[in-house]
Parts: sequence; structure tokens; C-alpha cells
Amino acid sequence: MNLKSLNLVNEGYRKVAVIQKTNGIINDNEIEIWINSTKMFDELGENISYSVEVLVKIIYYALKKQANIKLCGLSFEPLNISYEELMTISEDVEKVSIMMGLIENKISFEQFFEEFKNKDIFFIGEFPKNEKGSTFGVQTLKHNSGEYEAIPVFINCDNAYDYKKDKDLPITKSSFKNVAHFFNIFGIIMEPKQKFWVDISLDQIKSLENLKTTA
Repeated sequence: MNLKSLNLVNEGYRKVAVIQKTNGIINDNEIEIWINSTKMFDELGENISYSVEVLVKIIYYALKKQANIKLCGLSFEPLNISYEELMTISEDVEKVSIMMGLIENKISFEQFFEEFKNKDIFFIGEFPKNEKGSTFGVQTLKHNSGEYEAIPVFINCDNAYDYKKDKDLPITKSSFKNVAHFFNIFGIIMEPKQKFWVDISLDQIKSLENLKTTA
């Protein structure tokens, strides 16, 4: 983990996504999206659905702009948000229906692979059906033949988040018991070619077109 990542973690930030633009206003560099969960909770109380709104808007923004997006370090199962709320946020049923399935724990690994097999997406999130308690992810790889392959990824992060113990609690900063270890795990996988940091304010979240990057 580099010093800047460590500082962001110590300041209460969580990396929730990595976006790489293939064209458009964002460069071909990867952009890491960090959100200060402490500030979110201070301003909005214990309404965890707000962080889902942030994440869905980031996804929708990235897909709309034909970007590759990587999601990381967020647990979906305990989130309290309805399908209707999610649709209102995203205004795009097709692109987020798979997320709702994960949130409501209604889809199988096979369905998950099928949904994502043609998308260049790396996804990491807590998956309650995984009895080992590890984080589940999938990476889609495009072969020279043009076909995609979905590869399951399991990472044991018991030191970072204890799903069975914390499943009935709202997700707060204290839910991740060893944040540095947690981000170090994902840092190995999510290491971008060039670092950009996006500090998203409440106003910017309302209008994602105004996202700005700072080196």
C-alpha cells in the first residue's frame, strides 16, 4: 500500500470503485473513487442507503460514458434499500438489476457469471452464501478469440469484516476491524497504472458530470 492510500484510509476514506475511461472526458488512466464514510454518516445519520446511491450513480455514470469500472471493498447484503429506490436512483433497470439481485441475495453464482460474462468488470463484494466467510468477486477476461471468461475470486478477509457477527448491524467504519489489512488485500488486485483521487462532495454526487480529478 502506498503512502497516499494509507493516508486516505487513516482519514476514514473507503475506496468504492475504480473507473477507467476508454474515451470521453476522463483520460485512459484509472480513477480511484474514495468516499469519506465518516462525513457521510455525520451529515446523513445512519442511512446506509445513501452510500448505495453513491455507488449506483458511479456505476451508471461510468457505463453511460463507456468506461470500464471496477468495484471494490463494499458489502452489499446488509444494505437497506428497496428495488424501487434503486431504480429511481439509476433510471436504468437493466444495468443495476444484477446489483439488486445481489443485495437481496436472490441470485446464484451461475447467474452472476452469466450477467457479467460480456462485461469488462471486476467486482468485489460480500456474498452471504459463501459459507467460508470470504469476499467473493469475479473477473471477466477477454481472450484473443473475442470470447469472455468469468473467473471467480475468493479472498479471505475475516480479519477485515466478520459477516456472521456483524450482519445485523449497520455498516459503519467500525464494521471493518482491520481496515489497513483490508485495503492492502485489494491494493494488490486493484493497483492502477496511474493514481487519481476523486473526493466526491454531496453537490458533486447530485451531478456526477461535475466530477473532477486531482493527481
